[in-house]
Amino acid sequence: MFNLKSIILNNDETFYNFATGEKLSRKKRVIVKISLSIILSFFFFNIGKDLINAVIAIYAILIGFGFNILFYLLTIKKEDHKKDNSSIEHELKVKKINKLTEELFYNVSYFNVIAVALVLLSLSFFVAESQNLASLKHIL
Repeated sequence: MFNLKSIILNNDETFYNFATGEKLSRKKRVIVKISLSIILSFFFFNIGKDLINAVIAIYAILIGFGFNILFYLLTIKKEDHKKDNSSIEHELKVKKINKLTEELFYNVSYFNVIAVALVLLSLSFFVAESQNLASLKHIL
């Protein structure tokens, strides 16, 4: 139904100035994320089992909430904004709500993809730490 590329591209399309409709720059978001990742990697250079357990537990719960929202968004019936006797205001309101519902779907889908990848990465760290696999730690 949806592939990873469309989720990422459609998530990027949801970042815009609501008042003007102008699309926000993706470069600024990416630079901030990379900078924050580099800074945090220095603070959390030695990852312990307690941190990995906390990350896995928190993201597993958030993934569950995210999938719950996705199932709700996929099951709600979108209202048609072109009814015969509806006002212009009602048509605009329904159109805006349908657009926001679609944007929310792609935002939550993107979060779930990233969260599942993070949980898998954390599990690989957990296996390396619990098995004391020094060679696997250097790869990861």
